[in-house]
Amino acid sequence: MKLLPRIFALLWLLCVGAAFAQSSCGFLDPKVTFSDGTKACLSEFSFFSRQGLLTSFRNHLEMIRANPSYAIATPAKPDSCPFARFTTWDQAGQEAANALPRCQQRLDEASSKSAEFAGCRCEVLIESGTTKLSRSEFTQRLVAFDHYLQFGMTQDQTRKAEAEKAEAERVAKVKREAEVQARNEEAKRQDEQRRIENAKREEDARRQQPTPSKPTQAPVGTVVANRKALVIGNDAYRHVEPLKTAREDARAIAANLQKVGFTVTLRTDLAEREMKAAIRNFAEKIDGGDEVAFFFAGHGVEIGSTNYLIPVDITGESPKQIRDEAIDLKRILDDVQERRAKLTLAIVDACRDNPFKNKWGTRTLGADSRGLAPTTPATGQMIIYSAGVGQKALDTLGDRDTSKNGVFTRVFIQQMQRPSISIDKIARDTRSEVVRLASTIGHEQVPAIYDQVIGEFFFIR
Repeated sequence: MKLLPRIFALLWLLCVGAAFAQSSCGFLDPKVTFSDGTKACLSEFSFFSRQGLLTSFRNHLEMIRANPSYAIATPAKPDSCPFARFTTWDQAGQEAANALPRCQQRLDEASSKSAEFAGCRCEVLIESGTTKLSRSEFTQRLVAFDHYLQFGMTQDQTRKAEAEKAEAERVAKVKREAEVQARNEEAKRQDEQRRIENAKREEDARRQQPTPSKPTQAPVGTVVANRKALVIGNDAYRHVEPLKTAREDARAIAANLQKVGFTVTLRTDLAEREMKAAIRNFAEKIDGGDEVAFFFAGHGVEIGSTNYLIPVDITGESPKQIRDEAIDLKRILDDVQERRAKLTLAIVDACRDNPFKNKWGTRTLGADSRGLAPTTPATGQMIIYSAGVGQKALDTLGDRDTSKNGVFTRVFIQQMQRPSISIDKIARDTRSEVVRLASTIGHEQVPAIYDQVIGEFFFIR
């Protein structure tokens, strides 16, 4: 009886030895043959060990015969399909027929839970120890399965998720940058709004301050070295229509310029020689850095795009005579510029239609028949005309108007008495008020402003 167990043990050892002799991989380590004829043991691929396949072989030794065979079925597209596999082996060579439907069953179960796996199918990876794949393809397939088991996603799903994450981060970054820009713009808008409100409060505060009985004006006759003015008013024209308010306008302007610190030279009803001498003598008194004002009330005319101021004795027989005997406005401004004046304010209160048109009759004069033309001032100069091109400057607003001054001059004098108001705003406000007053009697008069002043100039600080 003791001999029988020993016989069975010997037979078992013979069986094991025969099985081991069939493979260099060892008794419990199946081998696989690749498409290029090379071989490997399944134990070389850690994937099978982690999934318990080799353990399954070892636990079913009673099924192994002298020539064991096995089959493994897996999804055909591991990059895009989930992992599902089943293994089987037997003597009759039916292992593939069993493994494939069982793999497909598992894959169908996964597909029923997610439509993205609906197009997946299984195929036999290894049958009877042979695969149609090369070793590198075989390894790539196992890496894809490992990826799914580790992350719960196929490699395609992982790449898609990573792309979606990168896009979400990009969108979030763009949104953050847009929000930062919006906050910066809102901050700038609020700063600008506060600046405007502060400026308005300061302006309102200045307007609400009571006007002192003696404002910060230089009294009449006080000499301010860097403020000089030449004021000319011509009423008594001998050969064209005389004017009514030019002398009074000049006197009023001269008086108010003196109040704000100008040394004023006032001349009225000047003939040609007198007017040229007055301008020449005034220019010689200008020093560098002076603030200069020039005011002329009287007739003016444009000839060949040049503006001429008319002395009281010119007959105006022809345009050529005007060129020879009248005063070129630009020449006056150039003389002041050459003396390096800091600022030049030229005010011309004259009608801008041709005062000689009746004398010249129907002769074709083209541009020569116009009144004063637009002027381009030099840097540091401002030129103000009391009326627009072709317009008459009003002396009065009607029979009930008791003012001794023309409409433009009376408004300008009022505006220049406002403290802390710059000359450019005074000019604009004067224009607005003149337009309003002229419209009350159905007349159009729009003062023209040509400004090249650098910085700000105030009559009264």
